[in-house]
Amino acid sequence: MAQYERALGIRERQLGPEHPDVATLVNNMAALLAAQKKLAEAKPLYERAMDIYAKRLGSEHPLFATALTNLATMYRQMNDFQAAVPLYRLALRLRAKHYGEVHLEVAAATTVLAAVLRNLHRFDEAKALYKKALKTREECAGKISRPVATSFNNLGHCHKCAGEFEEGVVAYKRALRIREKVQGNDSVPYAKSLVGLGTCYMELQKWTDAVDSYAQAVAIIERSDGPDSTDLVRPLKDLAIALSKLGRNKEARENRRKSVAVHRAIAREGGGNSMMETSLRATSKTCVIS
Repeated sequence: MAQYERALGIRERQLGPEHPDVATLVNNMAALLAAQKKLAEAKPLYERAMDIYAKRLGSEHPLFATALTNLATMYRQMNDFQAAVPLYRLALRLRAKHYGEVHLEVAAATTVLAAVLRNLHRFDEAKALYKKALKTREECAGKISRPVATSFNNLGHCHKCAGEFEEGVVAYKRALRIREKVQGNDSVPYAKSLVGLGTCYMELQKWTDAVDSYAQAVAIIERSDGPDSTDLVRPLKDLAIALSKLGRNKEARENRRKSVAVHRAIAREGGGNSMMETSLRATSKTCVIS
């Protein structure tokens, strides 16, 4: 950060405090602070970058939209979803104006707004936006593509959060069919959809289907990330519950034991990367401007 501060001082003296290049450096300083979880320090820097871009480039310029999105993402990191929503809405409008309504960048911005609304339990609004992003991705990337699979997975997660488990099953199955074709049925994204599907089956008390989904997901994650992966804790635990519902108590105890062992290993190592954490970064990352 000291190097950034020295560079900022030099650039301000050379170009003036309200030059767009100064705003870019300020934005990147804020992104670094946000990555370090120093959100209170990042906030005024993002706001300063936005102000400079608005004054010098206009409030519809792509760089202003990027700084706006970064500020919204900071609020999301703080779990202040109410504050994030209007900023994401404005950023989405600016992206659509810049790229056109049918564009993958617009679909990505739509998805992020949908996720925040889902966090606020505004499920109808969220589902409408997820479906809009899905349609855009189908037009831009093709119906059998990674972005479309991601959209079906997102929609399944939203249905699951809303308690619409039958609808969640349908969406997760669509995601799985596409992911099998484009990424293979041994990929971590495929396992991620299996875990979501398994959770829906659990809520529907379809224990055999839940066992099949979780067992397949566990096997994929163990092969891909190893036996101590953070992503194993939840599916192992739920797999044990489903097995016990079927009277398969010996298998249930073994999976429960493995879940506890993974949890303890993670605690000793101070955490790890999970699919949930990776997903959050993918949908709410701050943007460094070059």
